[in-house]
Amino acid sequence: MTAVSPTQNRWLWGSSRDLLLGCGAWYLLLFPVLALAGPGIRNLQPLYLAPLLIFLISTPHYGATLVRVYEQRGERRAYAFFTVWTTLALIALFVWGVQNAAVGTLLFTAYLTWSPWHYTGQNYGIAVMFMRRRGVDAEPAKRWLHGSFVLSYVLTFLVMHQADGSPRGLAEGGVHLARLGIPEWFSGIAIPAAAAAWGVALLVAGRLMLLRGRLRDLLPIALLALSQALWFTVPDLARYMGSSGGLEVFDFDYRALYFNWVVVAHAVQYLWITSFYARTESGGSSTGRYLLKTLLAGNLAWFVPALIFAPQIFGGAVSEWTVGLLVASLVNLHHFILDGAIWKLRKSKIADILIRARSQAPKFPAAGRLGTGRFAKVVWGSASVLLAVALAEFAVQRVAIPSLVERGKYDSVSTLLNGLAWVARDSATARAQVGNALMGAGRPEDAARAYARSGDLTPSADTFGVLARIELGLGLEERALADIERAVEIGPNRIDVLSLAGQIEMKLGRRGRARSYFNRALGLNPNYEPARRGLAESDGPGPSDTSF
Repeated sequence: MTAVSPTQNRWLWGSSRDLLLGCGAWYLLLFPVLALAGPGIRNLQPLYLAPLLIFLISTPHYGATLVRVYEQRGERRAYAFFTVWTTLALIALFVWGVQNAAVGTLLFTAYLTWSPWHYTGQNYGIAVMFMRRRGVDAEPAKRWLHGSFVLSYVLTFLVMHQADGSPRGLAEGGVHLARLGIPEWFSGIAIPAAAAAWGVALLVAGRLMLLRGRLRDLLPIALLALSQALWFTVPDLARYMGSSGGLEVFDFDYRALYFNWVVVAHAVQYLWITSFYARTESGGSSTGRYLLKTLLAGNLAWFVPALIFAPQIFGGAVSEWTVGLLVASLVNLHHFILDGAIWKLRKSKIADILIRARSQAPKFPAAGRLGTGRFAKVVWGSASVLLAVALAEFAVQRVAIPSLVERGKYDSVSTLLNGLAWVARDSATARAQVGNALMGAGRPEDAARAYARSGDLTPSADTFGVLARIELGLGLEERALADIERAVEIGPNRIDVLSLAGQIEMKLGRRGRARSYFNRALGLNPNYEPARRGLAESDGPGPSDTSF
């Protein structure tokens, strides 16, 4: 195939759409608003806005990978190692991780560590595509640009895995990010060095590209480099230096909230390029139909494992939080692996579609698609049902319940949650929130029922501890004792739980058992005042009059 001149195939969809969606210009336009008015925007926007955008935009971006690699028989066979064997291995690790906190922690840590590299690789890959379309892809310039993106990730990696002063075992405290604990003396040298090298590499790459092209040729590449800097490099430098410069958008305490916009920007970018690829490959099929399929496929990937391992199905043997973290790890790691395997510009078919002009791109036959036939109808029909369930759950959990709680309609909330229970989507978190609201409304009996349901779904020391306090206040000492004993079993080193257990035993007149609990709490923290006070009372004369 003959190469086209650099001035022909400059854009995919057109300059405006490519710059806004593919190069992240919409996020770059939003960023100053977030920087200057972040707290106000955060307080004004509905709590469901970010989750809704992620559901409608980020979920399809996972589905785009699945549709690309599973829909056509030829693609499934070409990538069988990844579509079958790697997938089965990840599923096995997921199931193991649900049962073993150490394995779950390793999976979750791999996901969080790999994620910035995945984002970085996508930014770099799109930048190279635009370089090649503009004829500014001389090897030295490409190497320096590649170096700048790699160094950006290195900086993020070093900041993420610095020693935090509180190392813990892989299984300690449930699934969590297990930092490598890079010592301060090393990170104190490596992080500034990586930042400086990143800046130099970016400047050199820009200079070399200018030698082969015009300034306007660099605009898409510059926007992608700036996106990378604002997504990772600058926030991580701010975290390392311990100063956000007075901007909440760079404050690590709010990182998760503002990173939602980065997640959306990344997903928009992915859908922008995959929809172009799918449209060109199929000879001009409907983009809307393609995006609907990606939403169905993406929701399938997220919903099915969460449904199978729902806490109420497993009788509370696994927590809602743990399942959520591990489903995110499974879906993302699968996405990262498949994405790295299938999107390579050096492959002739991909290069022909993404580098050549649309009018000159060959039409590749879509033989062996999953989109027709009885099996396909079953798959897409099932996916449609699950999408309807997921949308209903979102509407109930994110919109209806907060509104009803705010208006004091607690019985309606319970009715909605009971409805979700029919499809195994009841929520321990929502039940606990309702219980807390009912306590504030002066309805302790109803609050106790809500917390009891929460504990059935996801047993936790916090839930049973609160439930025991409520029951003690209601004069239900024996029930309070049973629940606090469950809390102690789950959290044997929780000094607040041990102290409360001692106080309940005192209420029942069992001074010896009370002293045992108080002593255990003081053994963990000799200065814990409730335990010290309880121990003093247990050693005093006469019956206990401790109350709550």
